[in-house]
Amino acid sequence: MSRLPLEVPALGLLLTMSFATTTVALQAPTSLSKVGILDKNSVSLAQVPASDSPVADGIYLYGSSQKPEEIGQEYLVFEARQGKVRGAFYMPSSEYSCFSGKVGTQQISLTVQDPYDTTTYSHSIALGASSSVASADGRLPIEDSLQLQGYHSINQISANDQQMLNACQANF
Repeated sequence: MSRLPLEVPALGLLLTMSFATTTVALQAPTSLSKVGILDKNSVSLAQVPASDSPVADGIYLYGSSQKPEEIGQEYLVFEARQGKVRGAFYMPSSEYSCFSGKVGTQQISLTVQDPYDTTTYSHSIALGASSSVASADGRLPIEDSLQLQGYHSINQISANDQQMLNACQANF
């Protein structure tokens, strides 16, 4: 049986998988800032722009809600490096799905891995219109570097977010 590219939103995929017995333990969020050096157990978000990437290198967290870790809401945490992304879609108190992909000019194109049978699906997220103007070298400004349609940027990353991100980077 051939598989067609995933045409339903990632939330539909995650809702379908959320009834499984595998869960992710939640931990209290840890605040991060976009600028500056943090303590040795923290990471910073989107600080260093890549030389030819349309988005600044760094760690990003987005949610269908503006608040982190709300039950029933979809989130994605990922790291961008030179226009490539790797991370996880998740819903709090549920499993997560790893993804990798590439940031384009109008969308992020992703390959999402099913957490149960390692089947992969294509998925894309449209980039939203930015309220800021791009810099002279074509990169987006760091403070407003990536807007995803249907998602809100969240400037906090929990230990659980970092754990999922690390697992996806190591295994996908």
